[in-house]
Amino acid sequence: MQTAYENTNQITEALQLFESLLESVAFGQMRWVLVLNKLHHFREKVVSGRVPIARYFPDYKADAMDIYAAQEYFADKFRHRYPLERGLLPVYFINAVDPDHVRSVIDGILLVAKHHGTAK
Repeated sequence: MQTAYENTNQITEALQLFESLLESVAFGQMRWVLVLNKLHHFREKVVSGRVPIARYFPDYKADAMDIYAAQEYFADKFRHRYPLERGLLPVYFINAVDPDHVRSVIDGILLVAKHHGTAK
């Protein structure tokens, strides 16, 4: 069983890894899409109140059980780290165990990429 402290560390580590990858010369100035997996686990923890976000992220001011506000809060944590010169960072939340959901997200990503001329 994971504790709330471990979950907070996972989010913090994910943000640090994200920043590190953005600074890597291997990725140059390419545009990114962020896909955050395990939405069902995230929702369960937020809605159950087991992991009160504000306790670990004091700047979180939304309703403690508002899943959409929580998703947007964490999406913004990543967006604020994304360089402005690369444009906006699209963020998707998925349940990888739901193939239809994954397919619809991939279709959306491909549509956006095509619109921006980054996919052939």
